[in-house]
Amino acid sequence: MVDMDKHVGTETTGETDGLFEVKNLLAAVEQPIVPAVDVAEEKTPEEAAAPEKVETETEQAEVTGDETNTSELEAALVADLSPKAGYAPRLLRRGDVIDVSVVKLERDGVMVNAGGKGDYYIPLNRLTMRTDVAVGEIAHVGETMKVAVVKEEDEQGTAVLSKLKADQEEVWADVEKYFEEQTIVTAKVTKAIKGGLLVDIGVPCFLPQSQVASDYRNNLPSLVGQDIPVKVTEFDKRLRRIIASHRAAMQVIRQKQKKEFFTKIQPGDIYEGTVNGIAEFGAFVDIGYGVEGLVHLSELTYGRRRPVEEIVQKKDKVKVKVLKVDPETGKVSLSIKQTKPHPWETIEEDYPVGMILEGAVIRILTFGAIIELSEGVTGLLHISQISNDKIRKVEDVLNVGDVVKVRVLEVLKEERKVKLSMKGVEGNEGLFGREPGQATPLVKTGSDVDATGSAVVEPEVVVTEAPAVENVETEVVETKPVEPEVVEPEV
Repeated sequence: MVDMDKHVGTETTGETDGLFEVKNLLAAVEQPIVPAVDVAEEKTPEEAAAPEKVETETEQAEVTGDETNTSELEAALVADLSPKAGYAPRLLRRGDVIDVSVVKLERDGVMVNAGGKGDYYIPLNRLTMRTDVAVGEIAHVGETMKVAVVKEEDEQGTAVLSKLKADQEEVWADVEKYFEEQTIVTAKVTKAIKGGLLVDIGVPCFLPQSQVASDYRNNLPSLVGQDIPVKVTEFDKRLRRIIASHRAAMQVIRQKQKKEFFTKIQPGDIYEGTVNGIAEFGAFVDIGYGVEGLVHLSELTYGRRRPVEEIVQKKDKVKVKVLKVDPETGKVSLSIKQTKPHPWETIEEDYPVGMILEGAVIRILTFGAIIELSEGVTGLLHISQISNDKIRKVEDVLNVGDVVKVRVLEVLKEERKVKLSMKGVEGNEGLFGREPGQATPLVKTGSDVDATGSAVVEPEVVVTEAPAVENVETEVVETKPVEPEVVEPEV
């Protein structure tokens, strides 16, 4: 007969023998610890010293062996108690970025393998932000990709993975590097919002209006869709906050361009620039590369000196010639007039003898008037050539600012002189029908002469020139009692 009780007991002991052994060993490890503390507390220091030394020497090997065996068994026990015990350890933890292999393409996602027995599904919206692409366009079987663990693996062996998040984490790492190294990067302007712009440098970031370069600060919508250089000035990964600056990036770029520019620029070079500012002594012109030069008043025109605003206006596009360069101070002297040939070089071709043209009276002399024909070209209208009738004084007919029709009598290129005449030239009839010092009357001829000789402008010009005329003609005023009557209406 078979002793069933004994047989059953033997089988039960065999099935659980390993677990009992582990428990017994753990208890054995714990037992020497507690009594040792108690004994040490009860004994005097003299009595406790010798036995402790003996115990250490005699039992050291046994204790070491027990600890080794216990560590191995504890590790085995933890592995046995794992939810996935028997086929694979837990591999995926939240926040990890791992490499996976694409094993299958689905209609709305992909199946990937992370190196274990199980596969994981990644939907399309966790692969890319684009909604107009198919799975086959962004993933291929056998391809390896980096994914982030959004939710770690549970007891059923499922986990949430995202390629999109892994890509973003990689970009955030790059952005943090841009911030630390103050690197200039290219950003895509996606939208103009209140207070600034939204730009994309791989991740969205904010560009305040105050950090936009001054050229575009008042016209932010014009930048939408453009690529612009920026620097990351604020970065907080925890708060997902990034602030960029276009102005700071442009300052760095212009400084670099300016330094390179001064190694190339030479006197005599011609550039096209923009008038950035106007002063009493000249105009400031931006010739690019972060360089701004001064065009002195004397270098604006070949003609007579006039206020800067009458020659150039702000934001005008002008050609300039480099006169002088000082790399140490960063100063550049420019000229506008020297970009054009001097008008006297072609005077004979431009003003042939017999030609009739218009000119403005810019100065009254005792023997005639100086007429400005064009920029840098003036001619003399002698008093004898004003009219066929005898003229006592030039002021009896002409005032400064009058626009008259004249004929070219003679051109002396070497002496830079042009002789003019009003005799027999039509269009000057209105000049002879007015009192001395009176503005040119408006005649209904439709000519430019009548339009420019308006009564609004003429009195100001006459007043500024009148003292010079009186000083020259002092003797005439004393001999003619009629002159005081002529002067009184002017006052």
